[in-house]
Amino acid sequence: MRCGLFDDPFFFDLVGFQNGLAFQGNDFFEGLNTSAIVLEVPRVDLGGDAVGLYCRTVIGRSKFDRMGRHAINTVLIPSDKIDLFNETDPSNDPAVFGETVRESVTALSGDNVFAEAITAVLLPDVLTIDTSQNVGFLNGRQLADDVIDASLSLLTIGAIEGDGVDANDVEVSGVFPYLAPPHTMAQE
Repeated sequence: MRCGLFDDPFFFDLVGFQNGLAFQGNDFFEGLNTSAIVLEVPRVDLGGDAVGLYCRTVIGRSKFDRMGRHAINTVLIPSDKIDLFNETDPSNDPAVFGETVRESVTALSGDNVFAEAITAVLLPDVLTIDTSQNVGFLNGRQLADDVIDASLSLLTIGAIEGDGVDANDVEVSGVFPYLAPPHTMAQE
């Protein structure tokens, strides 16, 4: 196990996203660090090939954030429902947020039938991994996976192919703990 500060391996034109999907190819996360807990667990200890994971940030006794797959709570759940989403157990996601996610996907894709089908894949918001396969997103997320481009293409049925940011600013390692060392931050 390793705990500490690392380069943030996420890459995304967040400003372009927040500006109505007007992407400029600027990586908001370039040069930023993240705190991480990295575990290496033998597959046999997982109890099978299919694993579902999510994390929750708790401040005091309040659930502040919950995430399984990236972008479910930040893109498909409206801001007025984020607190409820964070408080809800993922097993209740389809019942509580199914209609909301379907509406969000319909708005992005223009296709209600597609939105209904993909909502059943996206909820519950749990990162699913089949450890017998090494294929990357949607089967987990490898650090170099361009999950934003894949998600944009999926959710818009190919109308938007990407955000113009195609890789992290620092190459990730092929050995444990896999994350790149942190950037040196200038002191103010």
